[in-house]
Amino acid sequence: MKRVQLVDYLKGFSILTIVLMHLLQLYIAKNPSLQFKCNTLTTRPKRP
Repeated sequence: MKRVQLVDYLKGFSILTIVLMHLLQLYIAKNPSLQFKCNTLTTRPKRP
């Protein structure tokens, strides 16, 4: 029975993660300034 509970938990967790990622993508797409900030956080500055 514990194995079934673990599988149910993992299914729910994966569905929740997918839904949250889609909502986050929509939010970032509607706010270009936020997208620019996220891009600057993940890229390294160019060396002169």
